[in-house]
Amino acid sequence: PVHLVPPPATGAGDAHAILAEIERHLPPKQLRFLLPRSQIGREVLRDGLREAGARVTAVEAYRTLAPETGDEGALSAQIASGALSVLTFTSPSTVKNLLGRLDATARGTLGEAVLAAVGPTTADALREHGFEPDVVPRVPGGLALVAALVDHVRANPGRRDALREAQRAALRAQAASDPSEPSRG
Repeated sequence: PVHLVPPPATGAGDAHAILAEIERHLPPKQLRFLLPRSQIGREVLRDGLREAGARVTAVEAYRTLAPETGDEGALSAQIASGALSVLTFTSPSTVKNLLGRLDATARGTLGEAVLAAVGPTTADALREHGFEPDVVPRVPGGLALVAALVDHVRANPGRRDALREAQRAALRAQAASDPSEPSRG
């Protein structure tokens, strides 16, 4: 069973919220903690528990890796042409890995799509690369991101229509260059 659940946090604050709940309900001094984590995870919880007197074993339970291969040219072309209306980012790693795969033209047009970040930490990663997110839910999470995207599209009908037209134009251009592809526009 789950013994402690912190209140909704802000993404980066999740570790702080968990630490506060542990300190409030289960003083960690002299307790032993196993902390399975990502190799790129922040050290907030581990360090906070140790500072509170706990013995912490942190183990790498998974790795966040970019795929070794992909069709970067096709992806860059889709973004540059406006064929992708919305780009969702679910972690700082997705920002870093996508941007690392795009050519200069695609990077230059990335901001023309709706940029959606799952929470403030991911939004900050976009900003660090020079992109202002259009959508960031108040509470981080997948369902909240979808709801925030729906709200954004409803609140911006002109942009929605422009995005749809850009998408149609990109599909027409693709169909013209590849007659074997059925037209969707």
